[in-house]
Amino acid sequence: MVAFAAPAVAGPKPTPTTTTTAPPVTASPVATPDGVTVTGGTWISVRGGNGATMLAAIFRPADGRPHPGVLVLHGTGGFLPQNLQLAKDLAAKGFVAMAACWFAGHWEMVGLTSVKPATPSDAIPCPQAQVLDPKLPVPAAMLNGIQPLVTALRKQAGVNGKVAIFGHSRGSIATFQLGAAKTGDALVGSGGFPIGLAPITQPVLMLQGTNDPFSPMGLTKTFEAGLKGPKQAVYYPGGGHLVIYEDATHADAVSKAAAFLHKYLGA
Repeated sequence: MVAFAAPAVAGPKPTPTTTTTAPPVTASPVATPDGVTVTGGTWISVRGGNGATMLAAIFRPADGRPHPGVLVLHGTGGFLPQNLQLAKDLAAKGFVAMAACWFAGHWEMVGLTSVKPATPSDAIPCPQAQVLDPKLPVPAAMLNGIQPLVTALRKQAGVNGKVAIFGHSRGSIATFQLGAAKTGDALVGSGGFPIGLAPITQPVLMLQGTNDPFSPMGLTKTFEAGLKGPKQAVYYPGGGHLVIYEDATHADAVSKAAAFLHKYLGA
């Protein structure tokens, strides 16, 4: 499986991020995009106050009972089937999981500060989503663009009122910035850990390879030490940037995430 990376946030500490009140949100059913091979999802488009329309797929447990929601946020590489598979696997563990395209296009990092277009063969297009601003940490306007996705998932049938955010790379950085602004009932991240945020008090699970070139262990450990609420860090020896997607570690990462989120958000 292929993804493109966003770097860990280094250098001067970012200014604590705040978000505005979530704008009015509409969620409408849409057809499954052409070429999507991960089956079982219900597709919707989510529109918020910034005018962007974000594509998302929702996967539900088979038992029909209420469960926590999990919003899956992709990294710089954009919306890919691996994001859908992660959501589908979380649904099989007892979550209403939504994989969403939170910005348009597919990108590759150039150094640590800029991006260039990428053309993965399995890209899922979502051209009406918000435009990527490549700065890190994630700019406030882009974080505000994610808020409609959180709202839409929380309102979905079968969600028990609790919603976690699970991000990878740039999506992980956004996850923890949102958490610092008190969005999300629990947070899971991999491959991106911003330092210098306001205190995060929600439960946090970190899933991280020890050989991730974009998220060095020094910064990762600094982030871990600064967490104020319940936390668990799972380090995969020798693992790189894609431990939540690679075959050798994906199943374990999903199982660890499921156990952690059920502990704090219920069944």
